[in-house]
Amino acid sequence: MFNRSVVSVGRWALVVCGLAGLAVLGASFNLFPLAQAQDKKITIYLTSPPPGEGTGSVLRLDLSAGPVFPAPTVAPVVEGLTSPNNLICGPDKRLYVQDFVRVGDRFIGRIVRYDQDGKNPEVIVPADPAIWAWTMAFDEKGNLYVGAYGKEFAGIVRLKEANPANKLEQVIRAAAFRYGPSAMTFIKGGPLKGGLLIADKPERSDQRGGRVLLAKAPDFATAEPFIFDPGFIYPTGVAVNSQGQIFVAHFNRDGRVFRYPPDASKWDTVAVMSFANQLATDSTDTVWITNAVYFSGDRVEGGLRRLSPDGKTELVLDKKVFVRGVTACEE
Repeated sequence: MFNRSVVSVGRWALVVCGLAGLAVLGASFNLFPLAQAQDKKITIYLTSPPPGEGTGSVLRLDLSAGPVFPAPTVAPVVEGLTSPNNLICGPDKRLYVQDFVRVGDRFIGRIVRYDQDGKNPEVIVPADPAIWAWTMAFDEKGNLYVGAYGKEFAGIVRLKEANPANKLEQVIRAAAFRYGPSAMTFIKGGPLKGGLLIADKPERSDQRGGRVLLAKAPDFATAEPFIFDPGFIYPTGVAVNSQGQIFVAHFNRDGRVFRYPPDASKWDTVAVMSFANQLATDSTDTVWITNAVYFSGDRVEGGLRRLSPDGKTELVLDKKVFVRGVTACEE
């Protein structure tokens, strides 16, 4: 079952995020053209959770300024958030942002939907102790699945058509997890198409025992271990490309990004970076990788890298740019 003291925001140390430690560059970075994403009209959005209340934002990545770091810049499209962490671009091409807001003496997750320019905010999942929204994924029918840590809903819940007028439905209960869902994504192709992959992390970032669970379509009745290996400690990001390859971010001082074939029969390391955090793939099969690390004294470090389909890794945003969640919106 979950430890329901999921989020501790004392000086904004979010336990559920597992954000602690040092972001360092663990490899040399080979550069590849930005035209891949530009030709596809792909826009990258990121969340920037703050060390202080009320200064969180959603950022848009601008790749037009030049072909390599440090030319790309970010511009806020949503500001004044409490602590935005996860986000996803929905099938309606709108941004779904998970943000922690103050409810009494606690900070509880909710999900707000925005246009890509940050306008027309709409609360999709409220800041409710019974839900406590965290991570998100959309199925091919446009239903929103939410990783929840609340008293009433805990595990995975579904909101049909992402319509706030519909009632939340329990899909996978908390008993399936060791601690709780830290990230999830749907499989886009192959024999397991439609299945839901869920990163299930231990309670602390220094504990072993992280794994990825698979809940098979169409009913998602059970979530069973699908990926686990001795080096797998604290998974915080999971993504799948068009070939069915699975990428998992390992959040630890020895952090890295693992790649698995669709059947998860073997693995290799495709990126080495301390405290790899969230992942997203786009239609070019580029993998976007964030860092977000809190230190004592309100000091933070971030950064964004991307992994090309040919295996080259490029530093896109310096660690001075504090970002955590990442998603790709495509026209």
